[in-house]
Amino acid sequence: MPISGQRVLIFSKPFLFARGLSRLIEESGLIVVGLESRTDDALAHIQRLQPDIIILDDTVLSPLLLTSLLDCAPTVRVIRLGLEGNLIRVYDKHQLNASHAQDLVNILSVPQEPSGSQRKETKTARSSEGEHNESFR
Repeated sequence: MPISGQRVLIFSKPFLFARGLSRLIEESGLIVVGLESRTDDALAHIQRLQPDIIILDDTVLSPLLLTSLLDCAPTVRVIRLGLEGNLIRVYDKHQLNASHAQDLVNILSVPQEPSGSQRKETKTARSSEGEHNESFR
């Protein structure tokens, strides 16, 4: 899908950061459908606004929220921005139907790219500016 016209929902507590991010995104041809500082009703916002992309910063993200987002909106790309360290993480959900035990073994045997991080995330080079994006699998 082309980037222009995609709908973006931003969750961020620092207001100035959120506004600056919103402006940058809109200048890129994306449509910002919401700026939220709280994630209490995150799933309701997602269902109502139907974003293609969700951007969260470290101030609002919790493991439970991330899991909930990936479960309730499997086609939505979730992007996490680290306010310190200029780190961008991209979380994609992959769902596969398994009909035999061997299907799990096949998934486990797919080699992952080496990562310089202690986390179980795979680094991918998607940024043209040298930042590292990580894709959780």
